[in-house]
Amino acid sequence: MILATENLAKSFGGVAALEPFSFTLAGGITAIIGPNGAGKTTLFNLLSGLYAPSGGRIRYRGEDITDLPVAERARRGMQRTFQNLQIFFGMSAIENVMVGASRHLRLGLLPALLDWPTIRRDTRHAREAAEHLMRRVGLDAYLNARADAMPYGALKRLEIARALAAEPDLLLLDEPAAGLNPSETQEIDRLIRAIAEGGTAVLLVEHDMRLVMAISERIIVLDQGRPIADGPPASIRAHSEVIRAYLGEAAP
Repeated sequence: MILATENLAKSFGGVAALEPFSFTLAGGITAIIGPNGAGKTTLFNLLSGLYAPSGGRIRYRGEDITDLPVAERARRGMQRTFQNLQIFFGMSAIENVMVGASRHLRLGLLPALLDWPTIRRDTRHAREAAEHLMRRVGLDAYLNARADAMPYGALKRLEIARALAAEPDLLLLDEPAAGLNPSETQEIDRLIRAIAEGGTAVLLVEHDMRLVMAISERIIVLDQGRPIADGPPASIRAHSEVIRAYLGEAAP
């Protein structure tokens, strides 16, 4: 089991954003869906360490990480992307990806100042790995580009490449298809499938129901801070409470 929550909950000013919620995640592609205000982003912020829970625990590979900061969770193999891009626009595309590999580099102030061979070697390897990742996510054309010169759809994949540079066991994708055109969404579809096939567990929040239904092995539905359904796409598509709360009269 890679991830487990035990009665995880969050309230703001006495208002429950996420009611006690327990689930386990073993691998593959799992989607979290629900209407606006359902608690999806709150859940992601709790899992990634941006929020402290009001109650409950989080376990990652059997270890209690409830009180660990964001950086420590990342070091243990959990990475996240954001709906609103978190790109270093003053850096090149490849430098953005190299930032993601920092937990694997033996960097320090003294070695860097003295230009130790180990630092030069690690930096060279990190750059080569970053180039490989950019090609893997379909950014071959931007190997020498500045981040601030890249189109939005490419930046979405750049953020995923940066997360992958940390070699995560679990990747949290927050609205990976938001703002993308149909062609770009297809590219994200293929990329997420490839990531999961490579052995990285994927947990995503996404509003594009066609994408969710196409790639997810499991879907968890939240409504007003509580889970109302959990199962494979076929069962979620036909779930009466899900249809009422989120999908409308007919699922895609």
